[in-house]
Amino acid sequence: MTTADAYLFIKEAKDLQKTEIKRLSDYFSYTMLSVILSKLSFLFDNNIYKTGILIIPVLSSLFIIPLCLYFFYIRYPACGILGTLFGSFGFIYLIRTSIGRVDNDMLNLFFTFLISFFILLLNTKHSKMHILYICMFSALAGLLLSLFQWWYAKIIFTILYFLAFFIFVFINKLHIKDILFSGTVFTIFSSLLSYDSIIKFFNTYITWLHIIILLIICICLVVIIKTQKIHLILQKTIKNNILRQSLYIVIFIIIMLLIFKHFYKHEYLYIISIYIQQYLNPSKEQQIVSASISELAHNSIKNTLSSIYGSPIVAICGIAFFLIFLVYNYKKLVPIMPIFIIGCISFFSSTRFLMYLSPFVGIGYGYCITKCLNFIFNFFKSKIQMKNYIKDIITYVCSFSLFFMVYPPTFLSYIPTPVVPADIYSNFLNLKDKLPLNSNIYTWWDFGYAIKDIGFRVFHAGGFPAVNIAHSFISTDQTELYNTINSYTSDNSTYVIFTRDMIYKFNSIYAIGLTGASNKLFNNQVVLLPTLCEYMGNNTMSCDGAFTINLNEGYIQNNNLSEIVILNKIIIINNNKVVREIDYKRNLGAYVEIIDENSQSFITLIFTNEEAFNSNFNQMYLLGKYDTNMYELIYNAFPSTIVFKRLIKQP
Repeated sequence: MTTADAYLFIKEAKDLQKTEIKRLSDYFSYTMLSVILSKLSFLFDNNIYKTGILIIPVLSSLFIIPLCLYFFYIRYPACGILGTLFGSFGFIYLIRTSIGRVDNDMLNLFFTFLISFFILLLNTKHSKMHILYICMFSALAGLLLSLFQWWYAKIIFTILYFLAFFIFVFINKLHIKDILFSGTVFTIFSSLLSYDSIIKFFNTYITWLHIIILLIICICLVVIIKTQKIHLILQKTIKNNILRQSLYIVIFIIIMLLIFKHFYKHEYLYIISIYIQQYLNPSKEQQIVSASISELAHNSIKNTLSSIYGSPIVAICGIAFFLIFLVYNYKKLVPIMPIFIIGCISFFSSTRFLMYLSPFVGIGYGYCITKCLNFIFNFFKSKIQMKNYIKDIITYVCSFSLFFMVYPPTFLSYIPTPVVPADIYSNFLNLKDKLPLNSNIYTWWDFGYAIKDIGFRVFHAGGFPAVNIAHSFISTDQTELYNTINSYTSDNSTYVIFTRDMIYKFNSIYAIGLTGASNKLFNNQVVLLPTLCEYMGNNTMSCDGAFTINLNEGYIQNNNLSEIVILNKIIIINNNKVVREIDYKRNLGAYVEIIDENSQSFITLIFTNEEAFNSNFNQMYLLGKYDTNMYELIYNAFPSTIVFKRLIKQP
């Protein structure tokens, strides 16, 4: 698996296989992805792992269907073609739907574009059975929104789609009767799965009662604006239709927010403020935590654009063309605006939502091609009579040609790596035979779901860094680590695991633990620098071609001779034991630890301060110094995996 969350869904799917389901509602206590994995596993010898890997290319490609349908319906087929190509082959989407990434990203674009497509169909004009069509499309859009909440459970999508729904029917001037029927059906079906188990399971704020009240408010607002004198006054005052419709929307949103503030006691405003705080204006603590999670890390605008499609220029031009498309066709594009808005969050926050933006780059280029070809067709219209299917073929050829002109083929060479390295996972499997069933594992949170999938219990906050655990690892007191473990459990079968990846994550662990320990914030300084070194003669080492370590004098010097770091100690470690130590008799300076110096290129760790050097992580894991009254070393696969048993102190 190439993402940590994959093991959560796999574990749930395996549990579901062993569970007898008596009622349909029982499925809603599991994530939808887990249910899909368990139900499709019969196609792959009931192997959940194989099922998860093989369904990724299929599910992640399904968004092509609703996206193409949407733009073919509004007669911009080039937008549909290039939107699917840019979306499918964009770098960020290839990463988030790569092989082994069993996660929600597989169907996120499919659900969102399909919901948007059914909202778009509300503007369909039918001479017969008009209300039936309106209700059918509203029901499908609402049901899909409800299913999407089961699939992904991000309440911001529900809020945005409710706004998009009512703004769409409003600016397209649907009859009040149509708005009443469609709004009622949409609201009821969007809350079918949120009435009982889904809401309780995902702990969201929307209930069926809130949604019905929201519906009544929105309908009343539309009726008031459409029927009262405000409409007539504005029509005479503001001649420009776009400005007038925009003002309607602003009034509509302001009144809704004011009513929400009165009825819901800030619930919806609170939810929106949470998203603004988390994704647009994160605190210093949130930034530190985000730095330890790659998908939450914030990039510069240039790097963000590059993640969409390699060249920032290609991405920004595509988005610019889409914005022009939006200005001239806003009535048709309102249903997909929730997707675009979510994607734009990536410019201010993490890259996790960037995949929602990549199809819009292609949509923009599709609009540009369409307008250029229409100009050419109209120019030669009097000279050449061209049939519609010929025009379509030319449009498709130009769309594919543009795609291959700007597409960077290096993206196809991307090879995802397992989230748990093979040697560490092999050690976990060995521990399954050595440790009692359901033993408690105390370790860093990254591999928590994988450890649970193997059969152990772990202490981590649902995939989010646990500050207490981080602090116990950076503490210089092994008793504090012991007491922190006791605060979670007094079970005798409790084990502390250190793994090699924690060396490279130590700076983040240190930052999170230090922030949780006091009001002092970590200033992003490096406290542990891992590097590869080799002996060069004259008792010196060359490290990564960037700097040298002088063992005789005890200092580190970078290759441009501009900076020197004084050393306190150099320690040689083999198999979790200190075999040699060079003490320079200094009170200040860095610490260098050399792991397995007998190899051609050995790992060298540079601790920049004494607190990090004396941390429980370094002393127990790397130096093998631990209190035998509190811990017992029971598994040593240094430096891959080290396991200590927490001993029960005798009274």
